[in-house]
Amino acid sequence: MPTQSITAFPVEIQSAILSQISDFSDQISASQTCKLWQTIISDYKSCQRQRYSPASDEVEIHRALRSNAPWFRWFSCTFQNGTVKEYRYKYSKDPRRSPLWEWRDISNTKFLDDPLVSPFCRVPQFFNGDREGDDDANIQLAYRAYKQPPMMFSRHPRWETFSELSAPHPDECQNIQISMSLSEPTANNLSDPAVSSGEIYQAYLFLSEKTTVKEFVEFIVQNIQMVMEAWEMDTGVERELIFSSIRDKNIYRRAGAAEYQNIGVDLVLECRLPTVPGKDKIWEAFTASVPRWT
Repeated sequence: MPTQSITAFPVEIQSAILSQISDFSDQISASQTCKLWQTIISDYKSCQRQRYSPASDEVEIHRALRSNAPWFRWFSCTFQNGTVKEYRYKYSKDPRRSPLWEWRDISNTKFLDDPLVSPFCRVPQFFNGDREGDDDANIQLAYRAYKQPPMMFSRHPRWETFSELSAPHPDECQNIQISMSLSEPTANNLSDPAVSSGEIYQAYLFLSEKTTVKEFVEFIVQNIQMVMEAWEMDTGVERELIFSSIRDKNIYRRAGAAEYQNIGVDLVLECRLPTVPGKDKIWEAFTASVPRWT
């Protein structure tokens, strides 16, 4: 009896099967099988729902930037002169082979045009509330600061803030915090690098519910250029920005002598910018003062 291809089944059955794929990398692979599957996985709501993961009780975030393993780095982009050149995702390979993981180019996947925040969740006010400034902007900065060299690695560094921001202060609205550190060039492996600068850049972004994954990442890349120049980093060199999972900081407010109360959604995305040997004076100065263990 001849076998029948799954693509010969009615579209409703195929969509029911494909909607069971919850792993983001598996969705990418399945969408590359044929144009029909690409359409089903990209456009059918049952498949779209699987691309989001809870980041808090109220918010679900796209799986490209949200994982149940918040410290695991599996999504990155390369950029040069403030422009993203390539998006990358870390795939698991055959466990019998080494290495177990590999980075793949996903720049052409339609999933990067998905909203960052799930359209299926109860969206908090800060994703669609009233804002001053450019009403057409999907993202606005509420606050941005960086540690000022040459004291950026000292115990009491000076933070430099920017004043050209039109969005509400982060204390006045919900937002997503961006936290960035510098690290060794080996920062894109499965474990943390041996040496990291710790947080030396932070920004609070006030978002629209329409903000896509691609818009979100491109906004971050564009807005770290001024800081990289202040740190004497060559912005003309192609670099890779590596992301951890967006997570709920779960910040609490003291409500009594021994009681704490959750004050709402407080999301953070940590980024790591591997340095380029011979190009970044600020990193060379830092590593020269840090003891190394072998």
